[in-house]
Amino acid sequence: MKTHNTTETTPHIKNETAAPTTQPVDTTSTPPTPVPALSTTPPAPTPNISTIRPGISDAMLQRAGICHIDAKTAFDRTGQPYSGLWIPYNNLDGTDMVHAGKPFGRIRMDVPNEKQKYHQEYGSPVRAYLPPGLADFSKGTPLYLIEGEFKALALVEAGFCAIGLGGIYGYGRQKSTVLLEEIKAVLGHLAPEQVHFVGDSDMCTNYQYSDAAIKLHKLINN
Repeated sequence: MKTHNTTETTPHIKNETAAPTTQPVDTTSTPPTPVPALSTTPPAPTPNISTIRPGISDAMLQRAGICHIDAKTAFDRTGQPYSGLWIPYNNLDGTDMVHAGKPFGRIRMDVPNEKQKYHQEYGSPVRAYLPPGLADFSKGTPLYLIEGEFKALALVEAGFCAIGLGGIYGYGRQKSTVLLEEIKAVLGHLAPEQVHFVGDSDMCTNYQYSDAAIKLHKLINN
């Protein structure tokens, strides 16, 4: 095997054995600006679910199983490609509510379809939303029926016993003549001393709120 003489010099390679050449020091030039130290401040946190639903902690949203789903997942679960926040519905004991063999839930759509902000599978029944921890309240605790799942979650986290309704008449079926089974289950389990029906900010000017309140009062007292 051919070997190379290590003492052979090459024009392109500096001879490390040569005496170093002393370079003159320029005392008139401005010294280089020191490089600033890297910042130790951590980067801003990535926006999370709590920034989308203010008033509810991340822990509560995670406990409720709320997460963002894409259009494909939304189609698989509801038959429509509406991406958004998936809101799973559970029974009082924490088990899944089921429709057509699949866990039931609703989507808070990323992009509303005109006035429609929420979507559930076509043909699925009206359901009441029971936030996690509802069964832990003491018997006799006043119960609040309020429009919207997220409002109900915020109330429960704040210490109020609340059920979320999908609309002002969302407490019953068959034109509000039959009280939902999940509401009956909560009434039977907690036996609340009072039931408060809480509408949206327009309840004082919306005549349907008064109509819905009268029908709900009859259903609960019958």
